[in-house]
Amino acid sequence: RDKLIRQMEVTSVESKLKMGSIGLAALVVLGIGTYKAVAPDPGFDPRFAESELRLMDLNNPANEGVAEREAERLRSRGNKPAYCYSRYYKAMAGADNDMCK
Repeated sequence: RDKLIRQMEVTSVESKLKMGSIGLAALVVLGIGTYKAVAPDPGFDPRFAESELRLMDLNNPANEGVAEREAERLRSRGNKPAYCYSRYYKAMAGADNDMCK
């Protein structure tokens, strides 16, 4: 009787569990492979492409016009440190009130 129960019930459940776990493992391997193939390159972010070009312009020593324009913009704002224009950064820098007035 126990032998028949094992053959009729337990063996079928074991085979279903084995096939299910093999299928799940194959799905995980396939998913990881697909993610690696489709994932974007972490070294390139299109949001920063424009700001990188502007930074290259600012760092170029042959481009004095850009440097002069930025210096004039800074002078027009009172030639203060950049954190003086943000209440948060001003507090983080511990700036005294005389420097930012």
